[in-house]
Amino acid sequence: MLSLLAATLLPGAHHEEAMLSASESAELVGMLEDTRLELLAKTAALTNEQWNYKPGTDRWSAGEIVEHLMLVEQANLAAIEHSGKTAEGWAEKTAGKDAMLDKMLPDRSQKFQAPDAMQPKGQTSRADLIAGFLAGREKSIEKAMDRKTPWKSLVVEGLPVGPLGAQQVIRLLGRHTERHLKQMDEVLADSGFPR
Repeated sequence: MLSLLAATLLPGAHHEEAMLSASESAELVGMLEDTRLELLAKTAALTNEQWNYKPGTDRWSAGEIVEHLMLVEQANLAAIEHSGKTAEGWAEKTAGKDAMLDKMLPDRSQKFQAPDAMQPKGQTSRADLIAGFLAGREKSIEKAMDRKTPWKSLVVEGLPVGPLGAQQVIRLLGRHTERHLKQMDEVLADSGFPR
């Protein structure tokens, strides 16, 4: 009884709730590593012609998908860095967002327009795109492995899905990659895709 009372009254107790549990950390790391490996597997053997193939003028190539993923990873990692300190009412602001991200992001039946800053420009080499994505992904994995930082209470504002805890932004990166790996499958399966 005394330990329960202490847990509700001591400031450190709330701080611990904001940290990732071992299972939460493992889930995020697994998602980030799995999608990283899948992206590498899908793109490693592509010829330059296949890398640049677009099924239509309004559709992205595999290379453009990788560029978009790199840009999104970099921008969201920067947003986490700028979130800085614990936000007041963080638990209420971010409640239910994990389930929403898990359901909404991998679902390709709904299309979304990427913001201009996240649109691929086609001016970066293939090697630099892969390296840029991998560098960002490594930072995301490092954050997901960190169980001492109160990620849940570091709220990132201004996102299209509303405020997210930093760990939810990391989840967003994994689910967002899943979404675009499905898009890449659509490109690779297109009838005009060079074989």
